[in-house]
Amino acid sequence: MSDETTYKLVRFLRKQKERETKPFLALRHGVSSGKGAPVASWGVAEWGEMTPEEVSHRICEAAEEDAKGLQGGKQRYILVAMDSDRALERCTFTIESEDEEDSEGASITSEVANPAGFAAQAMRHNEQILRLSMQGFEATQRANINTIRALVQRNDQMEEKHIVVFQLVEDLLSQRAERELAALKEANKERRLDATFDKFALLLPAVVNKLTGKNMLPQSTTPAEEQIVAFMESMTPQQFQQMTAVFRPDQQVAMMSMYETARAKREEQAAEKAEAQKKASGKVTPIR
Repeated sequence: MSDETTYKLVRFLRKQKERETKPFLALRHGVSSGKGAPVASWGVAEWGEMTPEEVSHRICEAAEEDAKGLQGGKQRYILVAMDSDRALERCTFTIESEDEEDSEGASITSEVANPAGFAAQAMRHNEQILRLSMQGFEATQRANINTIRALVQRNDQMEEKHIVVFQLVEDLLSQRAERELAALKEANKERRLDATFDKFALLLPAVVNKLTGKNMLPQSTTPAEEQIVAFMESMTPQQFQQMTAVFRPDQQVAMMSMYETARAKREEQAAEKAEAQKKASGKVTPIR
C-alpha cells in the first residue's frame, strides 16, 4: 500500500478518535452502484485502544486479503465510520492487487464476471454480513445489560430511600402519640385539680364554721346538697349505719358535714320564710 493511502487512513482514524462517542468501523468494497459490499468491521472495543497506525495496518491487510479473490488490478474500498445504522464519515482508497492477470481489463468499480469470482465473493460477503450481524447483536446485548444494571442499581437506591422514609414516618407517628398522651395526662391532671378544688371549695365553709364554731363563711345550698339532704333524711338508722361502715372516716366526716350544713341552711330558710309570712299576716287589716 502506498504511503499516501496510509497517511489518508491515519488522518481519518485520528479524526474519529477525537469524537466524544467513538463509532465502529466498517470496510466495504466499492461497486458501481449501492453502498458497497461489506468486507470487514471493527467495534469500538477492538480499535479504540489501538493507535491509528495499527488500525490502518489492519484495515490494509483486510483490504488486500479481499483484493486477492478478485480479478486483479486496482480495487476501490470505502472505510465508513458508523454510529448505529447511521454513517458519520467515509474514507475512500484503492488497493493494487498482486494478481496482474487481466489487470488491464479490470474495473475498480465492478466484480469479476465469472462463476468462480462470484461464488468466492458471495461466500466472503456472507461471512462478513454474519460477522456484522453478530457484532450488532453483541452491541445490543451489552447496551441492554448496562441498562438493566443501571435500573437494578436505581431500584436498590429507591428501596433504601423508601425504607428511610418509612422509618421517619414511624418515628414521627410515635412522637405524635407521645405528645398526645402527654397532653391527655395534663388535661386529666387539670380536671382532677379542678374537681378537688371544687370539692374543697364546697366543704371549706362548713369545715371552717365547724372548727371555729361561728358562721364566718357564708354557705350556699346547691341542688346536689338538696339531693343529699333529701336522700339521707329518707334513710333508716339501719341503712345509715351500713352506709357509714362502707365509707372511709374522712368520707364520713365530709358527708356528715355536708348533710348538717345543707340541713341547717334549709331550716334557716324555712325559719326566714315563716317569719316573713308572720309579718305579712300581722299587717293584714281585719274586715269589719
